[in-house]
Amino acid sequence: MAESPQPPVLTTPVPLIAAQENVILEPIDLIDYIQADEDSADLIFTATTDSGDVLPQGLFCTADGFITGIAEPGTAGNYTIVVNVKGQAEQPLIINVSLTIAAQPQPVADVDVTLANPPFLAAPIPPLHTHVGAAFGPIDLWEYVKADDNSGDLTFVAGLANGNGLPQGVICTRDGFLTGIPAKDTEGTHNVVLEVKSLAPEVLKVECTLTINARPEVGEVTPLGEIKAQIWDAVGHNLPLPDLADIVNRPVTSAEVYYLLQRFAVLTIWDIYNLEPAGEKTLLTLKGASEHYNVYDRGSCLVAAPKDLFSHERTLEDALKTARAMAGEVYKRGWTIEFSGFNKMARAAWVEVQILGDKHGKPLEVLHYDATSEDIRVYAAQAQSRAQDLPSPP
Repeated sequence: MAESPQPPVLTTPVPLIAAQENVILEPIDLIDYIQADEDSADLIFTATTDSGDVLPQGLFCTADGFITGIAEPGTAGNYTIVVNVKGQAEQPLIINVSLTIAAQPQPVADVDVTLANPPFLAAPIPPLHTHVGAAFGPIDLWEYVKADDNSGDLTFVAGLANGNGLPQGVICTRDGFLTGIPAKDTEGTHNVVLEVKSLAPEVLKVECTLTINARPEVGEVTPLGEIKAQIWDAVGHNLPLPDLADIVNRPVTSAEVYYLLQRFAVLTIWDIYNLEPAGEKTLLTLKGASEHYNVYDRGSCLVAAPKDLFSHERTLEDALKTARAMAGEVYKRGWTIEFSGFNKMARAAWVEVQILGDKHGKPLEVLHYDATSEDIRVYAAQAQSRAQDLPSPP
């Protein structure tokens, strides 16, 4: 008799989510913190506040497990978010997540409106493309829109040419980024109208197209979860295996490749002016590093790699904790550094180096790393959280 499906389980507590009014919340991937018997693609996520209300205005939880959005003015405060994760089992997994939203900073400078020049289009925005359920952007609109120094702060607003808002799941932040995760049934080519406001009375209007394609399908084949169930049933009852062509010939998607990179994440931090080749490995014990990672000192570099490649207990947070611990070690050594490895680990190490430099008044030089606007926002959020003695977001 087949066992009843088991509900997903929480493997690691979800850290505090720190957001700010009118600033995009970098997507929080809840899949990183749970483990499910069935295929994670079968899980459905919903979220409310602990009082049963919808999430603070501007924030949302996607069905496939991302919390993101841009908190609207007036939502500042502390919240408890209740996430419901439903799989094939009768009972769902309930997760409580703490959320804090900081108030929007107030403007501190006045500019003479009569002298302000309107923003202008420096280059046309090319056609934009994405897929349903895929992370879109962020598209930095500052690459196409420019303004004079006397224009004051710019405010970006976007909608569709027919007067409707952007497709569900897609947002335009006030500081000029198009991003999001397009929701189901948003396929098609959409005519987007961008309005850029400044202190000048004139408003810049720019048009572009956003094409949202249907989520890539494997084809008219048996769902992957059903195929896996058939295989296990055949193995358990000593029966012939089903035709594996549907699995063997299944195309690998970019999302799956990135999942593997994240699942088996590694990071190397080089002492860039040490021209000696990497030497013998010496295992280090670093404060704050995850127990699921080994960190080796090889003379001219530090290397982090998972202890057990196939462990189900290791999460993305283990990789990020280890990257931060490595950054602390190289900061103490005073290296001029360069990163190679998984991008999220490199970001975590870069942010840690910046925070340590601020704390001790001695920045560490990082070569060949061009910090993105996302890196800078994560750095600002973590610096603020630590200043308030709050746990840092992932």
